Order: sequence, then structure tokens, then C-alpha cells
Amino acid sequence: MSSNVVLGVSVGESFLEMTLAADGTSFSGQKILAQKRAYLPRESLKSSLSQFLEANKETPPTKAFVGMRFLEKLLSYRLGGSVAQIVTQGFENWMQIRTQSATSSQPLTESELLFAVNERVSYKGEVVTEIQESELVEIAAKLKELGCKRVCIHFLHAHANATHETTAAAYFAAQGFEVYVPQKTDNTDEVSRWRKNLLNASVSSTFTELKAEITECVSAYFPAEQIFFLNGQGKQLQNEAPERLQSIFAANTALRMSYADETDVVYLGLERFTLMSYGAWTATWQSPWGQVEAPQAQTRDLKIQPTLQLDLNTFRHISFTNKSEGWEPGPMFMGRGQKPCLLDLWSENSKLGQVAGLNDRVVAAGVQKFKNSLLTLLKNSSSKGQEVDSIIKDLQSLSVQSLVAEVTMLRRSKKLWVVGPLAPLLANGFKKDPSVTIVGDEYLEAKALAYIGAKA
Repeated sequence: MSSNVVLGVSVGESFLEMTLAADGTSFSGQKILAQKRAYLPRESLKSSLSQFLEANKETPPTKAFVGMRFLEKLLSYRLGGSVAQIVTQGFENWMQIRTQSATSSQPLTESELLFAVNERVSYKGEVVTEIQESELVEIAAKLKELGCKRVCIHFLHAHANATHETTAAAYFAAQGFEVYVPQKTDNTDEVSRWRKNLLNASVSSTFTELKAEITECVSAYFPAEQIFFLNGQGKQLQNEAPERLQSIFAANTALRMSYADETDVVYLGLERFTLMSYGAWTATWQSPWGQVEAPQAQTRDLKIQPTLQLDLNTFRHISFTNKSEGWEPGPMFMGRGQKPCLLDLWSENSKLGQVAGLNDRVVAAGVQKFKNSLLTLLKNSSSKGQEVDSIIKDLQSLSVQSLVAEVTMLRRSKKLWVVGPLAPLLANGFKKDPSVTIVGDEYLEAKALAYIGAKA
């Protein structure tokens, strides 16, 4: 068994990337032994990873480096399960009031799982109102009746004096609940600490389930202690439970760190198009519920996205909306999508059919369904005289021009790398720029996780 073979695993929102690589002195010098992509709505993580490792058992890994962007999907659709909040009386809606984004009108915690306790600590850490166990007993009984298993303790000024927080956490833990308290950091903003704690609790059970599946798959090759989940700084998660949210940013950061020279990077992946600027880092993440402390490489999602919907605009021209369809059900060419999107424009392009994960999912009936949908839009548009094929070419050109224009305005470095599985399809507009390097690499996220993880 080789001692330097590592496994990179990127669990995206809809796609799973896996790479077996031998340690290299540079990202480009990595020796890639095997790679695979799976479409998660149709292929489970566990079966896909097991089959991948079994097919390559002659070069087994000795450790794994994992990123979990899938967790962001849970938050986007509020699929994190039921998490209760226990807060200081009078501050039940403080987090909702302090929400900084208009994109989320719904709180993460349902109103029936929000409980207030008559306790109070001053900003100096002085106990003003003692906590009463009788209140905790009553709340625990209600939570058991509701079947809620996870509890967040959010008490005012607990960072100055955690006596009440410790008392409540110990009581609910003794009652069999999974308890979450805000991390102790230099951040004294109560709401941002509570928000991070609540989001972490929301993704915790799914993180645990996915970790268990990965552990079971690799158990024949190496122990669970050799599975390393990376964070937004390209490092191993420390004190894993309160930091699981950080795994969302691992793949982007690993990709940014893999291109260490003074260059910007445009990543044209299946799930998103992003721009990463050289040397740009951020300490926070702007979640739909407000800012969260989450150090990571700064990335910018571009306006042009792979599943951006097509519709009639104000002038009744067929154009792109600002809403992405996502991969579930996905573009219409896959046969299940209901609305035309950007990638449908290339459904008859052979390069799209060669992309791993899509090469067996381009359905002839789906392609025709897309064309019929486009024809319907055309009949209701101000461009009725045009043919469908002509509109498709115009929209292809518009999307590429829009992509190039936005990147040109936002890039900070003279040198630019345009990379990712969809680069061969959409990067033509960059070819005339001598400072641009185009690399249509299929498995960059998993490769970057393997490289940065091994390097760290």
C-alpha cells in the first residue's frame, strides 16, 4: 500500500466529486490516479464512494480530505430539521429583528420551538435574575412532546458570565438533548454569535450522517481518525461540533489556495460560476439571515450561472432572469426540468455531453422539450420572426459576452485563470486575452481538497 495516496471528496449541492491523488510538490504536479463525479439526486454518496474505491482498490488511499458544500443547500431550503432556541425573556425575536438580508423572510427556528427563560445577566457579568430550574423542566417536557432533539442556548451577556448558560446546557444534556452554545471568541455581538450557533446546529445532523457514510466507505482502507474535514481557511476543522458550518467553504478556499501565484481565478463549475481574487479573504459570510463569522477565501458568485432561467424580459425579449433553476430537477435536457435555463442552450453541443456526470443524462426528449419551450417564448416575444436555432446562438453569445464583461470589470489581477468542467464550453470569450489561461479540468474541487489537505 502506497503511503502517499490521498482521497479528495467534494460533496456539492447536487454533485459529488472524488479524486485519488499522490502527494505532489505543486497543484499542477499532483499525480492523479482516478477521478469520478456522481449526480447525488440519482446516486447516493455512500454507494458512489464505495464503488469508486472498490474500482481503484489497487491504489488505496491512506487518508481523506473532505469539503461539504452540500450543507449550504440545507440552509437554502430550510431543511436542517427542528432546532429549538432557548433565549433570555424579552429577546425572543431579537435575531429576526437583526436579520440583515431581505432574502430570508422566515426564521430558521419555528415559533413553537422558541422558548424564553426569565433569567438575566448584566453586560458587566453580574447576575440580575437567577435562572430557575423549574422553567427548564417545563421546556424540556414540551420539547420531548414535540420530538425535538437539538437545543441552542442563547442567553444575553453569556460571554461576560456563562453561569446560566452552563446550568441550562448541563440540564438539557442530562435530559438527552444535543445542546449547542455559542463559541467563546473575541466577538461580543450576541446576535451574530447566536446566528452562527443556530446555523451550525441546523446542519449538524446532516453533517454527522454524511460523515458516517464516508467513514463506513473508507473503513477498509484507513481509520476514521484519518478523515479530515477542511474549513474555510484550508485547515482541519478544530473542535468539530461547533465548526461544522465551516465545511461549506472548504472547496472554494482549497481551489483559491491551489493557484498561489498572483492571479485571479474564474471557476466554471456545474453548480456555480465564481470569481476568486488573489489575496482576497473575508472574516464573514453573508448568509440569508445576516452576517456570520466564517473566515474564508473571498469568492463572488457571478450573475451568469449554469442554471440561470430564461424568460421574457420587460421589453418582451427572451433573456436571462436573476433566478437559477438548480439541478433538481435540473436543466430541461435532463428530461425532468420544467423551465429553460442557460445550459439548455448547449444541449446539442458535443462538449456538454462529454462532461463527467452529464455524459449519460442528455435526453433527446428533454432537448426537444427545451426547444418547444423556447418556441413558445418566441411566439409571445417581440422577436416572432426569428428561428429557434438563431435565438439559441444569440443567447449563447449573450451569455458568454456577459460572463466576460463581468469578470473584466471585477478582476483585480492582470493574470487570470479560467478553469472548471464547463470552461471548454463557455470560456471562448477569454481566448483573445494573452493574460488568460484556460484549463478545462473536470475535477478541480476534489483535486484541490486533496492537495491543500495533504499540504496542510
